[in-house]
Amino acid sequence: MIITELNDRIAFIKLARPATRNALAIEDWVALKTAIERIASTSARVIVLASNLDATFCAGSDLKAMEALVGQPELVVEFRLAMREAIEALAAAAIPTVANIQGDCFGAGVALALACDIRVAGERARFGVTPAKLGISYPAEDIARLIGAVGSGQASRLLLVADTISAADAHRAGLVQLLGEAVEAERIAMAIANNAPQSVATMKRLIRATMQGSELASDEIFDGFFASEAFAEGLNAFKAKRPPIYADEPRSLEK
Repeated sequence: MIITELNDRIAFIKLARPATRNALAIEDWVALKTAIERIASTSARVIVLASNLDATFCAGSDLKAMEALVGQPELVVEFRLAMREAIEALAAAAIPTVANIQGDCFGAGVALALACDIRVAGERARFGVTPAKLGISYPAEDIARLIGAVGSGQASRLLLVADTISAADAHRAGLVQLLGEAVEAERIAMAIANNAPQSVATMKRLIRATMQGSELASDEIFDGFFASEAFAEGLNAFKAKRPPIYADEPRSLEK
C-alpha cells in the first residue's frame, strides 16, 4: 500500500506494507509510480519518501511475488518494467526528493533511496544490496546510481559481498548524505520548500545534466534569473530582513 499526504507544500509518500516489511509487489510499484505522477499536479515543492513502519524503510521487492515469476517470462518483464518505471519516475521528479530512512533498507529499497536527491538515515537504519545472496542480478540503472553515490569499490563491496552495513557506515561511504531522525529529513524538506521553486527546479535540472554529461544553456539560464520575479522577491526580502515569499510555478515530471 502506498500512502500519499500533502502537508504545507511537502508531499509525503509512505510505504505501508507491514506484512512484508514494505517489500513491494508489482501492484505496489505501479501504485508508487501513480502517486509520484499525481504529485506533479499539486502545490508540492518537495517529496519525502518514507515508511509507515517503525523499523523498516523498504525490504526491497516481495520475494513471494518474485517466486511466482519463475517460469513466467512475460510476468518477469512486467515486474521489471513496473519496478523500473516507478524508480525512474522518482528520479525524474521535477521537484526535489528526500528519502527519510529510519529502518532497514535492502535490495530494491536501496534503489529507491538512490533515486532520491538527498538521503537522510536514522541510527537504526541498515543497508544491504543482496541480489547475489538470492542468485539474481541488480538492474544496470541502479548499479550506475550506486557507483555514482559511493564509487566502484564500495559498490563492489555492497553488491559482491552483500554486506549489511550500518547508517554510520553508509554515511561514510556516501550512500546517505545526512544522519538524523525523521525530524531532520522534514527540516531538510521544509528548507527546500521555503526556497524559490524556480531556482530549486533549475538547479536540480543542472545537477542532473552535469551528472549525465549533458549540456544545458547554463549561461542563458543564469543571466535570465536576474530579470525574474523570484530574484526581485529574494532581494527585497533580504533588504527588509524578512523571509521571502515565493510564488509557485507550473511544473511537471521530466521524462
